[in-house]
Amino acid sequence: MIKETGIPIAHDPLRFRVPSRLRPGGAALRAATRAVEAAPALTIVERLSSQPGNLQVTVFHERAPDRLGYRIVSSTQPGVAGTAGVVVGARRWDRAAGTPWRASAQPQLRLPVTSWGARAGNAFLSGRGRLTFYDPQYRAWYRLRLDRAGRPAELEMVAAAHFMHHAYSFRSPAISPPAR
Repeated sequence: MIKETGIPIAHDPLRFRVPSRLRPGGAALRAATRAVEAAPALTIVERLSSQPGNLQVTVFHERAPDRLGYRIVSSTQPGVAGTAGVVVGARRWDRAAGTPWRASAQPQLRLPVTSWGARAGNAFLSGRGRLTFYDPQYRAWYRLRLDRAGRPAELEMVAAAHFMHHAYSFRSPAISPPAR
């Protein structure tokens, strides 16, 4: 059974549906974490905002064990769209839109990795394929939609001045050092 609840926000009720009974979701959260960390490839389309009118969309590609590529595809901040980076092992290349790549050293990454930490908990299944949980390390609440295999499909995260949405695909193009 699902109850509808209303909370007044600026004199208008914000309505949302709350299941009358939540099922523990710790096992589903651990399985989703393992699915990400064991994936050979992962693509994340991230929408990130700190307040209304401030939005950035970035596409991340991760390849096990240590390759990452990203590109900011749109941003409300002038000059940010087009910024990109590539990490391969202990080397990194970065560039702003329309500028040459700059190489630098990079601590080795272990990828793919989740957007939540190892201490995430208070996990509950709030519907079919929907998992909610809290991460005390990031002080953030998450809502994770799982695909039929129990892998992350879509994520919403809310923290102080931090609103994030991820869409996941367990595929990624090859990642290699950029051509000069």
